[in-house]
Amino acid sequence: MVQERHEPEGPVRAHPPYDPELAGLVGDGAVDGHPLRPRDIPRLRAATTSWHPSFDELRRDGAVWPETRIVPGRDGAPPIPLLILWPTTPYAGPRPAILACHGGGMVTGDAYSGAPGLADWVAELGIVAFSADYRLSPEHRFPAALEDVMTVLAWLHASAGELGIDPWRLGLFGISAGGCLAAGATMRARDEGLPGPSFQILQDPMLDDRQHRPSSFEHIGTGVWDRHSSTTAWHAYLGSAVASGSVSRYAAPGRTADDPELLAGLPPTYLDVGSADLFRDDVVAFGSALLQAGVPTELHVWPGGWHGFAEMAPQSRLGRAANATRTRYLARLIGR
Repeated sequence: MVQERHEPEGPVRAHPPYDPELAGLVGDGAVDGHPLRPRDIPRLRAATTSWHPSFDELRRDGAVWPETRIVPGRDGAPPIPLLILWPTTPYAGPRPAILACHGGGMVTGDAYSGAPGLADWVAELGIVAFSADYRLSPEHRFPAALEDVMTVLAWLHASAGELGIDPWRLGLFGISAGGCLAAGATMRARDEGLPGPSFQILQDPMLDDRQHRPSSFEHIGTGVWDRHSSTTAWHAYLGSAVASGSVSRYAAPGRTADDPELLAGLPPTYLDVGSADLFRDDVVAFGSALLQAGVPTELHVWPGGWHGFAEMAPQSRLGRAANATRTRYLARLIGR
């Protein structure tokens, strides 16, 4: 079980103003009107499952064909369920593809989380989208979720011919906690000399367990994913190692911002975050370190966006702008 923790008082700061349209859409906390606590995790998981889009909703007027598959686990690990979204439009040659890692603070979410946005990419760009149902914390702490992502990534490379995908145009995509997994998997593939992604897209990524930069103190009980919720998530994922010097950079990739040389040789990277997101400064620091390391990097900070705004409020003006910009980047990377 994850223990309740009470952090010492920190330098609480006011967050930047919300976008006027988004200000009216701020929620009432991560769950039940308050920040996420360890005892809330089962209830949040049940609520997440009840929001699953149906296959009919994902078909996008026939442009997308959803399917589920199971990828065998490695070294005694359990199999990993996948949601696959196939394009039905004609395409010459192997298709570009993306492996998606869903959000949910490492403690909730599944392969269907974020699937509507993936279906839009499949219908518009003709890519194949694979969404991994990785193991969740605290039942499965680091490195279980990362191992699942690495297993699926290896399977995609090994099965590229059978799947009809182009391994040279295979990207990793992650939202929030999934951005942490995507960034960690990309670094680990490089370090171990394994076939990795040709690019990565990190949306509002959760990157640094230390939570020591100013923006992490701007959201405490503000009605969105805040410092207390994030603390619950990091402790669930890392256990007693959290906020210690023993945390692996694959578990908290944002720690590498202190040493940009550790990021050299990574593939092209897209990052975006809202200015009113508690992860803002971690994302900006990571993006700056990538640039210093010579990694082709595109970084966007969306004025007035709170954590997850583009996924949870996709019809807002700012949500539409952020999602369209991310889609244009993906189109450019796959050559469309």
